[in-house]
This record gives sequence, C-alpha cells and structure tokens, in this order.
Amino acid sequence: MEFTYSQEDQAIRREVRNFLDANWPQECRAYRINDMIARDLPGLERNTANITPEEVRAFYRKLGDAGILGIGFPEEYGGRGGGHLARYIVQSELSAAGAPYPNVAITMVAPIFMTIGSTSFLEEYLPPLIAGEVEYCVGYTEPSAGTDLASLKTKAERDGNHFVINGQKIFSSTAHYADYYFLATRTDPDAPKHKGISLFLLDMKQPGITINPLITNSGVRTNIVFLDNVRVPATCLLGNENEGWRYLTEALAFERYASMASSPLVCAYNELAKLREGPISGEDAAKLAKIRADTRAADLLSLNAAWTANDGRPPIVEAAAAKVNVSEVRLALSRLALEMLGPNALLTEYNPQAPAGGQFDLMYRHSVINLFTAGANDVQRDTIATVGQGLPRSRKSSRNVAVEKSA
Repeated sequence: MEFTYSQEDQAIRREVRNFLDANWPQECRAYRINDMIARDLPGLERNTANITPEEVRAFYRKLGDAGILGIGFPEEYGGRGGGHLARYIVQSELSAAGAPYPNVAITMVAPIFMTIGSTSFLEEYLPPLIAGEVEYCVGYTEPSAGTDLASLKTKAERDGNHFVINGQKIFSSTAHYADYYFLATRTDPDAPKHKGISLFLLDMKQPGITINPLITNSGVRTNIVFLDNVRVPATCLLGNENEGWRYLTEALAFERYASMASSPLVCAYNELAKLREGPISGEDAAKLAKIRADTRAADLLSLNAAWTANDGRPPIVEAAAAKVNVSEVRLALSRLALEMLGPNALLTEYNPQAPAGGQFDLMYRHSVINLFTAGANDVQRDTIATVGQGLPRSRKSSRNVAVEKSA
C-alpha cells in the first residue's frame, strides 16, 4: 500500500504546522500521546496542557478565523474546498501536537449535514460550524443500547407540528459545553428496531435537558444526559422520519476513523523509542520492532479510510478496520511501555518523576475504553467479515442447535 500526497495536501500540512507554531505552545504538547479532552470539574487538578472547555472553544475560533476548519468544505458555505483527505491531514497535525480539534462537529456531524441537509439548512448551520463558533455533541449510546445501538429506547412522539422527546443518553462527551445535540431517537416503536429510528438536532439550552458528569478511569469527563418532555418543532427532524439508521451507519463510519486518529499512536511510539535509547536486549529490540510495524500498519489503515471517504464512498469496512487496529495497537503499545519503562511508568501525569509526563499510564487506562468507543471491536470484526468479505452472519440459535446435537 503506497500513499503519496499532492502538493496541495503538503501545503495544508505546512499551513497547519505554522498555525500551531504561532498558537499552540510547546508546553501544551505533552498530551499529543493521548489526544485528551478538557476536564473542568471543581477541585480536579489540571496542568498547562489540560485546558478548560472555555479555552477549547477559544482555540476553535482561532482555527476558524485562520480558515483551517473550512478545509474540506464547499466554498459556497464558507469553506475552502477539498475533501475528507484534506480534513484528515488537518486532524492528524492537530492531534500530533495534542491540540484541540472539534472532532464531533467536523468529522461526525458535518458529513451527515452534507448528505441530508437542504440548501437552506446548510446555509444556516455550516458557516458557524466551520468558523469554530459552535460545538456539537452526539446522543447515541444508552444504558441498554451500546454495542447494539439499534436497541435504543429514547422516544420522540409526534404531537402536531412538534415532537416530545423522553429518554436517557450516556457517554455524550462534550455535552457540558456543546451548543447542539445530534440525537438518535425511536419514532416508531412498532417497527423493526433498525427501521423506526429518527435523528434530531436539538439546542442544548432546550428546557428538559439535564446533564450530569461521568468521569472515566482515565480522568476524562463524559456525560449522562436526561431528556424529560423535551418539546421541539418538527423542523428539528433531520432527514426522513424513521430512516435515521441509514444516516447513522454513515455517521458512525466517519466517527470510527476520526475518533481513532493514528497520529497520537505514532507520537507514542516515537516517545517510547526515545526513552529506550541505549543498550537494549534482543528480546526488547524485537518487541519494539513489532510494535513499530503494527503502528505503521494502523497508521496506513486510518489513511486508507480517509482516502476511501475522499473518493466518495462511505468507509464502512475501512473505518472498522482502522478502528480495530488503532485501538488494539494503542493498548499493546501502552502495555509494552509500562513493561519496558519499569515501575515509574505507573506514576501519574502530576508526578514530576513520571516518564513522558505520565502519559503512558494515562494511555494505558484510556486504551481500554478505546476498545468499545465508536463500536465494540468484536462488532467491527463482524462488519469486516459480513460487509467487506461477504461472509454469512453468525446466529446464536445455530450455535445452540450445534451444542445440543453434540451433547
């Protein structure tokens, strides 16, 4: 697999690096290994790189003012042209520097807007999005609908020219400072589970929305969102009623390769190799060589997903392959770092004696979550097998019959 970048792509990379040199200090780049989200709970320790939501939003506006967020979007909506590959380059460079990037808005929500939005809708919502003036969050996962997202139970019931929404969402990571909620609901409870889903765009200031913090084992804040009799006009419905699953599958494909950016993984390998300079055993050298090859493969799979989207094809299989590989190599690399760097590698980011500023400990704790975010890896393997290779879907009933017969 051989990729080359055009002169235009290389110019975008230089532009983003020059922007970072002017707007993102070196002392803030410790988080390039983990691509962290801002934390803002009262009393929670923070250092220079662990910026607040207000600082994140200010940085987004700088990106918008510089025209960087407009890369990959049509000029008639305030963009600069280009496609998914150009946006992937922007995201990769920002992630490699540990800088904030409006991942949800740019790589998950905006592509669906472009697919199902009318001209008037795009004229209203795209310009402020690519100017960095607004932030989005997504409401997909529920306590009983994670891996099997089509089992979601949040209801949107039509009442004349309005819908009334009730339910609960979990893992809405930027809900505490987002402006809009990209929400998946059930609008036809009697339809097959993949057929009765609809998408809505909600103002987060809408009455009836309650946001509670949920802190993960890596210290990153996500949220639980409660929706109690949230009444919205029917114009908040995105696309056709009850056809939301079709839009969701495309949105999730973009989320998988975008949320699993490979550039922090490459940075992590480089950091580990630098810390292990000097005499090294043959066994450790072999382990480093293997993880280097795995890192390169994951990087290329991410690039392939972006290239597929750039070619006008939803990267369903390519994104699944990238997500599985990046998340599993990330976990393997963090384990190897803890093994090679010894007990000090378990020191947290707030201990000055921690190697790499404690980022490998944080990486290990966060890597476990990555196996499930944007779709559990076992489910992604099923997608690769069935959609990519045309293999039949497994059936639990068939396995049970086989077990009964063998008994």
